[in-house]
Amino acid sequence: RDAQESRGLGDVYKRQQIDSAAFIATATSEELVGEGDNGSAQHAVDGDSDTFWHTQWQFQEGEVKEGVHDFPFTFTIDLGATYNINKFDYLPRVGRIAGVIDDYELFVSSDGVSFTSVDAGSWLTSNEIKVSSFPAINASYVQLVIASANWVAGSDDEIQADQYTSAAEFGVYEYSDVEVALYSEQIDSAASVSYTHLRAHETP
Repeated sequence: RDAQESRGLGDVYKRQQIDSAAFIATATSEELVGEGDNGSAQHAVDGDSDTFWHTQWQFQEGEVKEGVHDFPFTFTIDLGATYNINKFDYLPRVGRIAGVIDDYELFVSSDGVSFTSVDAGSWLTSNEIKVSSFPAINASYVQLVIASANWVAGSDDEIQADQYTSAAEFGVYEYSDVEVALYSEQIDSAASVSYTHLRAHETP
């Protein structure tokens, strides 16, 4: 790639989503029993918003909960190649508010060992897509450290929602010379993505 090592935030909208087919996802916690066919980390990068990753909540009698049941949780994506990335997004689990990621920090790495922080913040409690944008940087790995998750007072999930998190999809975007003009982006009632007036054209 001829992409520069880094670019400014002025180029933040020059990006395209990376095909997740080669992504390999791992997490410090996964629910591999209680969520049926869902729960594993790979479900958050499979391109299907109806599947999801969920941290572990079901334990066998006598099993120690410490470590896999406590924040922070870490979700790591091996991109399968090196890209000049400048955006990461997160689609929460469809139809569920409890467990939506709140406080987070995003890291990138070229070797999967040494990670550099590129963004940190808090996301609102909703099913809408959450976005992290940053100056473009070459990376082969992306790591999301989740410090807390949202919960809804009075809901059936209130007691446990501060102990788990989940995701329908994580997306990673690379710098592109194709400028994308995005006029509106919203989530419909099924929490799937719909785009309005989306167009792309070559920059002069």
